[in-house]
Amino acid sequence: LFSGTPCQVAGLKSFLGRDEEKLLCADIVCHGVPSQKAWRRYVAELEKEYGAKLKTVLFRDKTESWRSYRVTACFENGKVRSVGSGQDPFLRGYLANLYLRPSCHNCQKDSAADITLGDCWGAEALSPELHDDKGTSLVIIRTEKGAKAFAAIGEFMERREIAYSDAVAYNPSISTPAKENFKRSAFFARQEEPFGKTVEELAKATSLQKWKMRLQTLRRKLKP
Repeated sequence: LFSGTPCQVAGLKSFLGRDEEKLLCADIVCHGVPSQKAWRRYVAELEKEYGAKLKTVLFRDKTESWRSYRVTACFENGKVRSVGSGQDPFLRGYLANLYLRPSCHNCQKDSAADITLGDCWGAEALSPELHDDKGTSLVIIRTEKGAKAFAAIGEFMERREIAYSDAVAYNPSISTPAKENFKRSAFFARQEEPFGKTVEELAKATSLQKWKMRLQTLRRKLKP
C-alpha cells in the first residue's frame, strides 16, 4: 500500500512506468502542500515559546468534536499546547493559501490512485444516520483494484453510497485546485518577522471573502 497526495501517487506511477499488480495506491482529497520554510518558521516559534523541542502535532484533534477540532502540540518537556483551529497560525495561513507550493494552484486534479480518502463534508445532509460529529470519511473508488480492496474490508464499517457529484458539491477540493492568495508574495517577503504576527495580518479575510464564505455555507444548508 502506498499512500500520499495525488501528485505523489502520480510520481510513483510515472517512475514505475507500469501498473504493479500487488501495488495498491491511495491518495487524499488534497487542499495543497504547504511550504517547508513556513513550517520551519512555525516550529521554531513554538519551540522558543515552550522552551523545548516539538514532539508531535495533531492538526485535527477531535477530542472535543469533529467540527470543533483543535490543533494540539506536544513538547519534549511535557508541555502541551491545544488551541482551536482558528487560533493556530500555521493552520490559518494554510487554509488561507498563503504558502502553498505554486504547483498546487495549477493542480490538474487527475487522480492516479485506486482509492481516494477525505472528509465527507455535508454528511449531516447526505447521510444523517452516519453523522455523529466524530467524523465521517469519504472514500472514492477509482479502479477495479480499489473496489476489490474496499469490498474486502467493507464488513468492518458502516457505510452508505452517495453520488460523486454530491461529494464534490460539499468538498470542492476533490476537483478544484486552491486559488493562490494575492498576499503570498508579501508573506515570503516578511521572513524576518514573527511567523504568527505575519499570518495574523495577512490571513484576515476581506469583507468580500467573508460574504462569499457565508454564501457558500448557506448554499450547503439549503441543498436538498
